[in-house]
Parts: sequence; C-alpha cells; structure tokens
Amino acid sequence: MYLIKKRYLNFIFTFFTLILLVIVALFYVILNYVDFNSEIQIKLYSERLVFAGILFAIVISAIYIIAVYKNIKVLKKLDKLIELSKYGNYEFKKELSKLGALGERIQTLFKQTTFMSEKKSFKISSMANLNNFLFENIDLNLVVCDVEGMIVNCSLSFYKKFKTEASEVLYRNINDFKILNFKEAVFDIDKSKQPIIYKRVVMKLDDAEYKIDVTCAPILNLKNELSNVVLQIE
Repeated sequence: MYLIKKRYLNFIFTFFTLILLVIVALFYVILNYVDFNSEIQIKLYSERLVFAGILFAIVISAIYIIAVYKNIKVLKKLDKLIELSKYGNYEFKKELSKLGALGERIQTLFKQTTFMSEKKSFKISSMANLNNFLFENIDLNLVVCDVEGMIVNCSLSFYKKFKTEASEVLYRNINDFKILNFKEAVFDIDKSKQPIIYKRVVMKLDDAEYKIDVTCAPILNLKNELSNVVLQIE
C-alpha cells in the first residue's frame, strides 16, 4: 500500500532517471577514452553499459508505474469509504481493514473524532438544558431572535408579564410585534457590538399595546460575528 503525493513521486522518478542517464553517459565517455586492447572490446563494454542503463531505466519505470497504480487504488478506496461514511454503512469498517496500516490509523482517528463529537454533543445538550433552566427561572423579560428577526426563545417571565404563550410568540418574526425596525437595530448592534437601549417604544401583542423600554444586546459567535440578539423588555 502506497500513498505518496504525485509531485513527490514524479520528482523521485525524474531524479533517479537523471542520475542513471548521467552515470551511463559518463561511463560511456570514459570507455571511449580509455585505451583498451581493441575497438571490439570498447564496443562490447559500451553495449553492456547501455544495456544495463536500459535495464535499470525499465526497473525504475516499473517501480514508478506500480507506485502510481497503488496510489490510485488507495485513493479509490478512500473515495469509496467517504461515500459509505455518509450512510453509516457497516461496510465502512470492512473496507478500512483492506487498507492495512492506513486503515487502522483512519479507524483510530475516526474513533477519536467520534469521541470528541460525543463530548461536544454532551456539552451542547448540557448548555441547552442550562439555558432552558435560566429562561424558566430568571426574573427578566427576555426575547431571543436570530439576525433575521425570528424569535427562537423567550423567558417564562416574558410570557407571564404579557399574558401570552410560546405558541403565540416563538418562531414568529419580531417585526410582527411592531417593537422597532429590527433591520436597522441589527445593523447598529452589529456595528457597535454593544447593547443599545430604545426608550418608550410600542409593542403590539395579542391585540394589546404596551409602551416598553427595550435593551438589544448582541450575542457573538467565535468569529466575532453577530449570531443572535437578546431583547430585554421592561
């Protein structure tokens, strides 16, 4: 089993071929300048040298072709593994075993990646449960929106204060409640990366109007990009 970058393989082949040609040419010149007993003897040694050079060239070419073939074969198996991994097929492990040492290393890497993914999933689920706990117990009227304005979460305090339910609020657009121009608010928040307070704005909810103060706080992701907006309503 071989897996070598093509440019390295080509470089190695070219390097050894050039060395072979240089050696053959050098010895051929030397043979023609050395004083042997007869021209027949010179011709004999020259022909042997050329024959040996051709033989070695054939061997190098054969090794190169075999290496390229092995490379292509391994890459095809890897492509097949990629396809099988999409469907969680049992054949995945079976195909890995055909790759020998490389397959064992891929399987080890796969296990470690799966383990890390599970740990991350546990952490995410734990954070989600913590988030739900806080939203159910915090004494703040919070509304969480994505950058498009869709409401993805609200605190229990918000539902109680404004006498509404999750089914009436969640996954609706914040613009439905006429609180503010959300597009402009997102632009300002994204630019400043700081909370912005809007005083005495009107919110329409369930055919009722409320005069409220709204603090829009940005939630940034790892790339420092705006991911969500939290509205604290008072």
